[in-house]
Amino acid sequence: MRYWLRTSSVFAPVSLIRYALAISLVFLALSSSLAYAGPARLNCGGGAFLAGDVLFEADRPYTAGAGSGYVGGFAYFPGVYGGGPVEGTKYSKLFSFFRLNPSEYRFDVPNGTYMLTLGFTEMNVHGPALREFSVLAEGRPLLVDFDIFRRVEKNYAITVRFALQVTDGQLNVTFVPTIDQAVISSIEVVPLAVDSIPPPSPLSIGARGGYYRNILQWSPSQAEDVAAYLVFRARPGGGPFQFAEATPLTRFFDDDVLPGEVYIYRLLAMDVFGNFGSVSTPVYAIAETEAASTLPVYKITLDPGELARLQADPMSDEYLVGDFEHGGVLYPGVGVRYRGWFSRLANKKSWKINFRKEQPFQNRDKLELDAQDLDPAMVRDCIAFELFEGVSTHSPECGHSHLQVNGEFRGVFSHVEDIDEDFLEARGLDASSSLYEAAGLGGAQFILHPTVEAYQMYWEKKTGGLGHGDLIEFIERINLTPSEEFERALASVFNVDAYLDYYATIIFTGNHDHVYHNYFVYRNPSSNIWELIPEDNDAAFYLTEIPIDFGTEASPGILLVDPPEPIHNVLTTRVLDVPRFRQRYVDKMRELLSTDFSPLAVIPLMEEYMERIAHDAHADVFKMGRQSNEVFDQSIEVLQSFVSRRWDFLISRLDAFEPGIPQTLFINELLARNVNDVTDDWGEHEDWIELYNPNGDSFDLTGHYLTDDLSDPTQWAFAPGTSVPPGGYLLVWADDEPAQGSLHASFKISRQGEALGLFGPDGEGNPMLDFIAFGPQETDVSFGRRFDGSYLWATQAATSPGGANPGPGKRP
Repeated sequence: MRYWLRTSSVFAPVSLIRYALAISLVFLALSSSLAYAGPARLNCGGGAFLAGDVLFEADRPYTAGAGSGYVGGFAYFPGVYGGGPVEGTKYSKLFSFFRLNPSEYRFDVPNGTYMLTLGFTEMNVHGPALREFSVLAEGRPLLVDFDIFRRVEKNYAITVRFALQVTDGQLNVTFVPTIDQAVISSIEVVPLAVDSIPPPSPLSIGARGGYYRNILQWSPSQAEDVAAYLVFRARPGGGPFQFAEATPLTRFFDDDVLPGEVYIYRLLAMDVFGNFGSVSTPVYAIAETEAASTLPVYKITLDPGELARLQADPMSDEYLVGDFEHGGVLYPGVGVRYRGWFSRLANKKSWKINFRKEQPFQNRDKLELDAQDLDPAMVRDCIAFELFEGVSTHSPECGHSHLQVNGEFRGVFSHVEDIDEDFLEARGLDASSSLYEAAGLGGAQFILHPTVEAYQMYWEKKTGGLGHGDLIEFIERINLTPSEEFERALASVFNVDAYLDYYATIIFTGNHDHVYHNYFVYRNPSSNIWELIPEDNDAAFYLTEIPIDFGTEASPGILLVDPPEPIHNVLTTRVLDVPRFRQRYVDKMRELLSTDFSPLAVIPLMEEYMERIAHDAHADVFKMGRQSNEVFDQSIEVLQSFVSRRWDFLISRLDAFEPGIPQTLFINELLARNVNDVTDDWGEHEDWIELYNPNGDSFDLTGHYLTDDLSDPTQWAFAPGTSVPPGGYLLVWADDEPAQGSLHASFKISRQGEALGLFGPDGEGNPMLDFIAFGPQETDVSFGRRFDGSYLWATQAATSPGGANPGPGKRP
């Protein structure tokens, strides 16, 4: 006999009485004049805990002196490995510890009547039939083959109550494992007088339709001795109410429904003595099909045995064979597994699907579905990626989907473009070149390692063949180049401008999780210039006051080891140590805070994303908050508050952080492949570079240099007397034909990407006045600043040689 009993019998007093006897099990009709003893409450496996005004004492072994405690087993605290906080309770910490495999709990009490309250949660197993155990008290069965996961899945609290009679001076609660080991989170023994007082009805009953299920939720009855809530249902077309469920929870999922049909529900509360409260007013709900979803619908189908195998070992990287369906198109024989690290331990897990090469999905062979188990709004990742896409960072595309697994709606998931060969090819990048992923192990923050094997451990190579030699050389340059040479040495092999865009976005979003992972690095084989690509933003939009230089040696992050260690990113530290790079970072941040990162821009974007997923999010019973939508609905206010507070914080820090280096002249626009654009003074379609002077006086270029090799700053000198007019422009033809005139440079621009630099006179040590690196360019499409003198670059809507930049056009 299980605690949850189902019956199809028509609502009738006799059946309720029988059910009451089954629930209370060992209750006997006793007089209320029995002796009382004080309550005993233990936080099983944990220390003392105050739940409101009720104290749970620290778990302890039973001794005659203690008078209560456990026999056998051991304390267990899963921590972050438990997959997140326990839901379904106001006291998550009380259920976050448990005693594993106890044989018994004993309580020395006077003979009499007691209420036994047991608290359970499942934090270690990830599927049904992986843990089952029975609970007996005073030798009588209370729970038989109890499977917590089958009832509520992971990280959700169940509290069950029973009335018991003690006749021998000791209350004994025994645990008998059937599969794996028994667990318990809390236990209470409280003296209780027998009564015939009916408990108050449950309050605030809400019912709504989900996908192929109806969802009921209510506030608990005010009586402390409620054992269960009885749910009755009237099917479509009228007829009597029938018993549907008895549950100690304050929710009920009705999966035995026909979508589109009206079902009516009524509830009542029952206490441990079998007293029934009054029947609630009716509520109704209408289940839906996936046709009601506003999101793309993805369906994964696995053999039940294979799904069980995956649940038994969620950390496995083995792909199981299943089917995938979208838009009526079936993709048979795909590989399916869970993805992520800690997220695999959560209840709502992320998925990874590998498609067959002969049948890719939307031109990709992989699809990653993120459960966003740390994000109650379920939009943070996509919003951050959209902000990355707005600057000159290569960023994965992100959207949301409705996911079904074996016919069950598992909730709203984000689908983020996988960073692989397909990602590179879609952006015109060479998919055969080196692409590395920073592994989440705390060693990929561009530090030196003693062996090649160590680099291989911390940097997973995704493309580009075998060997880590090019990456090691790059990391050695970052670490070993002297400070006086670092600015030029780094800019010649790394897209510093795009990195500062990335870093500004990371800092604005308050993403504290970027120091040693959640990014890739890619090397352009034509220019040998490295770029950084963001990967994961599930830590974004939480912390409003992380420093403006977070992740540097001056403001380190924390590596979550035991004990936690401060950790910094060597690349970030050394970049911000360069005054010109730091100034550019501040200039970018100041401009972004007035445009892309302003509350007027970001808050509507957040509202748009949340509105887009709201319908499916309300039906998602596996999200943070589970069946309650309060957490999700309030998330927009949390996000709005974050944006405003983060904006204020950063604005207040900018002036103190900048080194005060003015930008006196700009490389403003470039065209790397001129086929039909403007012609030079020889009537030829040549590549060109535009300079812009933001000042009120002419800028004399005598003694200045332009180069496409930052390691050779004096590659091409401007002719004496060359100047840029105030507020005006100068066009330089990059045609490698200097004999054609004073504005014809001695180099060409590579359409595959490279770096350009503007350097000052010899007498000043050839300071780098401006620089830009760029990737592959399209024919007759220019790359330029968003507007003249902007600190942000973008593909232009149209070329504008010698005139004002029109602004961003299509994506590179």
